[in-house]
Amino acid sequence: MKRTVRHSIDHQRRTPGQSMIPVRSLDEIPSFRDECEEHEFWSTHSIADELWDQLPTVPDDELPPPRPRRRSAAGREVSDD
Repeated sequence: MKRTVRHSIDHQRRTPGQSMIPVRSLDEIPSFRDECEEHEFWSTHSIADELWDQLPTVPDDELPPPRPRRRSAAGREVSDD
């Protein structure tokens, strides 16, 4: 099974009423000097659906393994349901 890998960058925190700037081409994504600069960019930009549709699919066996479950602050296991 193949699937397109989507990242959570579309769900960055922003103030109410602030719209994200859609990135419609890979050419619109700059090279970043550091993670801070990258974070600043992605806090105001999101990948447009048409760009997601152009990206190649990745076979499941090429994806990294899922992260282990984390515990909440109260010590209870967080459910994926």
